[in-house]
Amino acid sequence: MRSILFATISAAAILIPSAVQAQTFSGSTTSFPATFTFNGSVYQGTTDGLLGGPAGWGPNNTVNLTVLPLNTHVYDKPPVDTRYTFYRQPYSVVIGNMKQTTGGNYYYIRDIVGHITPTSGVPTSGTVTYTGRTVWHDLDLAASNREGDFSYTINFSGTPTGSGSISNLRGGSGFLAWTGSGTLASHAIQYDAADGTWGVKGGTGTFSISNPIVAAGYGLSSATPTYDLALFGPNAQEVAGVIKINAQVGSLGIAGKQ
Repeated sequence: MRSILFATISAAAILIPSAVQAQTFSGSTTSFPATFTFNGSVYQGTTDGLLGGPAGWGPNNTVNLTVLPLNTHVYDKPPVDTRYTFYRQPYSVVIGNMKQTTGGNYYYIRDIVGHITPTSGVPTSGTVTYTGRTVWHDLDLAASNREGDFSYTINFSGTPTGSGSISNLRGGSGFLAWTGSGTLASHAIQYDAADGTWGVKGGTGTFSISNPIVAAGYGLSSATPTYDLALFGPNAQEVAGVIKINAQVGSLGIAGKQ
């Protein structure tokens, strides 16, 4: 399993550590420390562990990504701690990180890992639509509601290009409840020699939510979302990646398969 670290929102928003090793996610070791920086403050996981997860989860333990349930949003449940979320497809895993603070809940995609598609496995013709989930973590919602819909279509004929959308993302509660949607603009599917992936780096997009009060609080009027994604599986069976909104919203994980 290969680790693909995509660019973050900004260098000041979060500390991205070195790549995840082998097939495990490490909570607070040198390979994947359970810390991130936001607005100049460093947030650290505590020793209460990742409650509600499989046996053995904890800040200093590892999680074998290959045993996570397929097509399921798995997350930890400590009351106040660094939170980790996982969404696993057969060939890829989206790893998110959230910190609950008195000033708000900040969520970021920490890593995308998986079996990247080799050049020989990239189709040379035809159109493929990938459908799946938009993953994030809102503490006000039931676990089943912490996902939205994701769709991405790639035309592999000639110069491959892809575009897509997200929808039905929900957040907040009461008068602050909202639904979110967005677009992923058309972008060439290109090979990146730096990490060996076929996909998109720095594609542009849009993101909006239905509640104007929350939209103003999140600063969406000035947000300029971008997205990164890559092909996974021996024959491009999947895509997975991240949509970076802004510092207030953080980033969203995206995962889809044919």
